[in-house]
Amino acid sequence: MHLKADVKHWVWICLMRKLSPSNQKRLIDYFGSPRILWDLNLREIMDIPFIKPVIIDQLLDPSIREEAEKIVERMIQNNIRLLTIYDDGYPMYLKEIPDAPVVLFVKGSLIPEEIIIGVVGSRHATRYGKDLARKIGFELAMNGITVISGMARGIDTYSHMGAIEAGGRTIAVLGCGLDIVYPPENSRIMQEIERSGALISEYPPGEEPKSYNFPPRNRIISGASVGVIVVEAGEKSGSLITAHYALEQGREVFAVPGSVFSSNSVGTNKLIKDGAKMVTSMEDIFEELQIYFNTENKRERQKDAGILVNSLRGEEKLIGKALLDGEMHIDKLQQETGLDTGRLNSLLVVMEMKGLVEQLPGKIYRLNSNLKKF
Repeated sequence: MHLKADVKHWVWICLMRKLSPSNQKRLIDYFGSPRILWDLNLREIMDIPFIKPVIIDQLLDPSIREEAEKIVERMIQNNIRLLTIYDDGYPMYLKEIPDAPVVLFVKGSLIPEEIIIGVVGSRHATRYGKDLARKIGFELAMNGITVISGMARGIDTYSHMGAIEAGGRTIAVLGCGLDIVYPPENSRIMQEIERSGALISEYPPGEEPKSYNFPPRNRIISGASVGVIVVEAGEKSGSLITAHYALEQGREVFAVPGSVFSSNSVGTNKLIKDGAKMVTSMEDIFEELQIYFNTENKRERQKDAGILVNSLRGEEKLIGKALLDGEMHIDKLQQETGLDTGRLNSLLVVMEMKGLVEQLPGKIYRLNSNLKKF
């Protein structure tokens, strides 16, 4: 396997564990490239306007540079590639969260514009929970949805299995390096996921599955998704952390109700009580997210979209043309149209009221999916 020349520098950046992903990105945005950072001397480092001792220590630590060299070798040996937040192939929705990983390690294939829904739940799932997770994964995949989860025992594993059995795509976000199989009994399913989707991690190859890696991992599951379904969760289930991240990120949270006598339903029932959407059928999810999957229908909608946009006038037409390419975050829409934020927000409210555009979770906008009514 051949890796591009600057992979070492990107690996080096992600190994600066004392810097948050947002601070790592801040450094790269300031200098334009991690390669430039690599070559800085102490005087140049001291000229960084937001320099702090922790940044100086990380940039000058020779052990981090040595580790980066070793990790590149591991990547080659294990057929692991690197994807940066600046690459087109980086998951579209994940880019929008404040603490998105600057670097993702990947095995398999990612499709940046694909619709992804997270399915999470208890590691100690009941038979009912496992069967339900498998069914949800299967039905999502049958409808062209990519299923994302954490490949943990229980609900995660069965949701991946359901997607694979449907011949669909699934993504597993690991809390360790991609050269480590965890849990060990999931070796075969890990191979299946690589073939039918992707294995991703913000942790470099060789990183062991430490307990403190998993909560941050959960923000990637929710961040890459348009919504998260919690199937079974106890009172202190890790899947509740994923649900919490989803709410912070502006994603939809769905929960499957369970028996009040089951400890595995305490968390999901509380989520519903606190405002999560209750799921009793897949239609509950599809209707809430207004997802349309049929390819032929999509082509017809695109044709109708062109006709609709050409009928618009002034600034509304400007917005419509920008959205012809597909869903777009409001910040990107502002850049594309050149409209100031206040004016853009006002126009979007009016266009929503007219039924011209739709707002998706996370301040994502698109042209109305049911354009034929126009």
